[in-house]
Amino acid sequence: MSSLFLKLTRNNKLKILTSNFIKYLFVGGSAALVNWAVFFIFNDILKFHYLFAGFLSFIIATLWNFIFAKKFIFINSKHTLFKETFFIYLASFLGLLIDMSMLYVCVQFFLMPPLLGKILATGLAFIFNFSIRHFVIYKLS
Repeated sequence: MSSLFLKLTRNNKLKILTSNFIKYLFVGGSAALVNWAVFFIFNDILKFHYLFAGFLSFIIATLWNFIFAKKFIFINSKHTLFKETFFIYLASFLGLLIDMSMLYVCVQFFLMPPLLGKILATGLAFIFNFSIRHFVIYKLS
């Protein structure tokens, strides 16, 4: 009997994880598009340094991601809005460090065009951000 309960519990956790990840693909995907578009505008059109453009685009995309993830994925939080926002931005700051480090390495060491480096960096930050939100901030599994 207890093994059946464990099996169902694990299966339900897997369903929640899968559902949230698929939703986060859409929300995070739209945030990635915002990130890349803002990066392109600041770096290619306005000629800001690629690291500063990366910083600005990440901050704007994080706000976009927070608003839509809160609305569609991580709806119920045990935290106050202030505390939740603080945790999201703290996690996003760590994601920003990952994003900017990866961008720097791609451009400086692998001689990639900045936009390609930004796309790769966003992918790594995406995985980190989803994992922190799902398993730490909202503790869903």
